[in-house]
Amino acid sequence: MSTTVAGASGRTQAIAPRQSKKQARSERIDAALRDALYLLEGSEERWKRLIERGASDLEISHSLTDYFGDGGGSTTDDNIQYAYKGLPGLMFWVDSSSPWTTQKPALTGDRLVKRVREVLSITLEGTTHEGLGSGAIDADGEAADAMAPLAEDGDTAGEERQIIYVDPSRLEHKYWKGKLIQGDIDASYSADRIAVPGKEKIKKPFEHDGVLYICTGSGYFDGEPEADAWRVVPKAEYQGETRSYGGGVRGYEGILVKQGRDEYVLTGPKVIFRPNTARPGDTDTSGDAPDGEASIAESDEADDRQVFDVGGDLAVSNTFKKTIEIELADSDYKAKSRELAFLRLQIDELEAEKKAAVDGYKAKIGGLEEKCAEICGELRAGSAELELEVYESRDFERKVVEIIRADNAQVIESRSMSLRELQQTLPSI
Repeated sequence: MSTTVAGASGRTQAIAPRQSKKQARSERIDAALRDALYLLEGSEERWKRLIERGASDLEISHSLTDYFGDGGGSTTDDNIQYAYKGLPGLMFWVDSSSPWTTQKPALTGDRLVKRVREVLSITLEGTTHEGLGSGAIDADGEAADAMAPLAEDGDTAGEERQIIYVDPSRLEHKYWKGKLIQGDIDASYSADRIAVPGKEKIKKPFEHDGVLYICTGSGYFDGEPEADAWRVVPKAEYQGETRSYGGGVRGYEGILVKQGRDEYVLTGPKVIFRPNTARPGDTDTSGDAPDGEASIAESDEADDRQVFDVGGDLAVSNTFKKTIEIELADSDYKAKSRELAFLRLQIDELEAEKKAAVDGYKAKIGGLEEKCAEICGELRAGSAELELEVYESRDFERKVVEIIRADNAQVIESRSMSLRELQQTLPSI
């Protein structure tokens, strides 16, 4: 909103409103973040995929962690310094080009993920032009069914998919005291690396029932995290034709990838991993509900609920959440024991990192203190030691030996010649 004032001539002049400090800083952060996101090699391909298809917060977080890595920094064309770090936690600084600065980060964790979504205009997965949602038009020009499931990579809309239930800690992706904590399934996310044509790489695969997988997508189902995964097989064992990513072909079947020096091929069908705490009754799966839990159709309480059928799936109307106390089953004890052991291991690792960092700083501080003591001694004495190139000169007429600086021929030391030195060597005949 502009303000008008009357000038000396009686004319009115428009005065632009002053930009608030908060708004100015926000714009500086956006400019620096946009520059950082396209600073490194492969950034165009990395973000193009997420922008075109949409992505969940978890996918953006994965990409940022991998992209920022151990950290770095630079300066924009407008001389805005910035620094970034992906590990051990997502952090972004403005007005500093070092990721080891003691300055407080401008953005961290989920706030950084949200800001990247805004800066790059990344929609939520499944809401872009490629998907069919409410009000969308299909290939035949007909209105698409708003209730129809969206086709995902390697899927046909409505196709049944295998769902495997695992310990929740394997799907974990969260920040604790500024550090990223990941389960092995979450840590294997490789979709952003595979999407770089000609450089398809994957992170370390995870194992389940003797089979290797990598995560290609993540999100939430009924409030619980879930991950899409594809099998990873050695190239020599794959029977079909291999290919590179893209080329108008959706899905990951047959894509040749590398993990270190080894070559693998991705193959389906796609598998969905969900925590074994996911609600039972989810019949959009070929897998079973978690052990010890009965489906709605099998429950004794099913007769007292209003149940209706939607496309073959059972659903319950007028439900709400309520916290109750239940007795732990044997499977619960095992799951919680594994989670407790995992947490203890993380604490031990963090304590070890803390000790290593403290020891490293002590060594650095000790070296600086020694240098300070040396300089203080020189200041008190009014002189300092300097190592330089010199040479020795003998003057037989004056019977002296002189030490002379090689850089400026200055005599820095002089003494009388010894009797041995006075005995000149006779020239050979």
